Amino acid sequence: MNNNISDLKKYYSQQEYIIKRILYEFKKPIHQNCFFRNLEALREQSDYVKFDNVKWKMRPDVFCSDYYEEHNLYPIILLVNNISTLFQFIVDNVEERIIIAPHYKIIIEVINT
Repeated sequence: MNNNISDLKKYYSQQEYIIKRILYEFKKPIHQNCFFRNLEALREQSDYVKFDNVKWKMRPDVFCSDYYEEHNLYPIILLVNNISTLFQFIVDNVEERIIIAPHYKIIIEVINT
């Protein structure tokens, strides 16, 4: 039997400061979330990525890993694309099959406001 233990506190403590801040924001009620309050700025300063990779289906974390080289940005991707859950991250639920991907710079600006 495998005796591997997952230590989420240890994992969280090893994350970069910016990732901790992002995850913390999504623990707040939505009206207090800085990304929700700055949704238009995030959408305006974005790239539009064609949803043409099957490995992204229901895996916004994999999309973020491919696009930003950081998988923990997926809550922002879901929010900006008006998607409620990981399971809804499919081609048919993304408008015009295009993923709105905010520039990393605006993500940093919003988290530091």
